[in-house]
Amino acid sequence: RQGGAVATMIGGLVSVHVLAGVQTASRDVAEQVVLLGVALAIGLISEVLAARLAALSRARRETTEHASLLTAVATAARKVTALDPQRVLEAVTEAALELGFDMAEICVLTDDGSTIAPVVQRGWPAHHPPASQPADSGVAGQAVGRAELVVVPDYQSWEHALDVHLSTGIARSAASAPIRDGDRVVAVLTVANHEPRDLTTYERDCLELLATQAGVALQNAHA
Repeated sequence: RQGGAVATMIGGLVSVHVLAGVQTASRDVAEQVVLLGVALAIGLISEVLAARLAALSRARRETTEHASLLTAVATAARKVTALDPQRVLEAVTEAALELGFDMAEICVLTDDGSTIAPVVQRGWPAHHPPASQPADSGVAGQAVGRAELVVVPDYQSWEHALDVHLSTGIARSAASAPIRDGDRVVAVLTVANHEPRDLTTYERDCLELLATQAGVALQNAHA
């Protein structure tokens, strides 16, 4: 009987110890869950903050880039006040290079509108032929036909690419903006890069602004 009582006592003590251990373990688990929740919350907050900082940094870069592009356009605007059409076209072409393009040229339409020929070129290699071409060919021809900005991010796979550019690989991306004299397209401003890439909204806007400036200057010169 005494042995049974001792066993019962020992069993009770063991049970109390086990229960205490379970309670302690439960508290540990609960604390770990709380800590894990805090860590996840901090991680989410950090991720959100990192995303916000990245967005702010990107916005700042874009603003700086936009300001730089507009500065180039404004500089060109001051130059195109000259009445000499050649000087005007040269100023616009050089400003296009300052926007970040590798090559730039201005092509004018012949009187009958059947062909276009470059009159100013900057950045093109010596073996790039300044020859006339049909008014509906290449990126310049597309800009004439559509009377709007045409952008070709991957020129080598473009269906209207000129053979001379495909064979030499000079232009890997290109864009062309029409230059108007009143309602009539009289020339095109074409830019190109050695690598494939699309244009940002700012670059598109500035390219069209340069073409507009060239058109206004040409109108003034003709007047």
